Amino acid sequence: MIYLIYLTGILIVIASVCLVISMDKKKNANLRKKMLFVAIICQLLIFTFIFIMLNTAFK
Repeated sequence: MIYLIYLTGILIVIASVCLVISMDKKKNANLRKKMLFVAIICQLLIFTFIFIMLNTAFK
């Protein structure tokens, strides 16, 4: 169960990275880097929250 959560979190992070990379090349590179950073931070926060909730639920 926990491995499935890890796999889902990794896939979400990879998908957000690919989404930011595949954005229009005309946009500013700094904007892309900021969006990538924000996307990774948000995904890590959501992933940590889900992991803590499941750990407390299964104890």
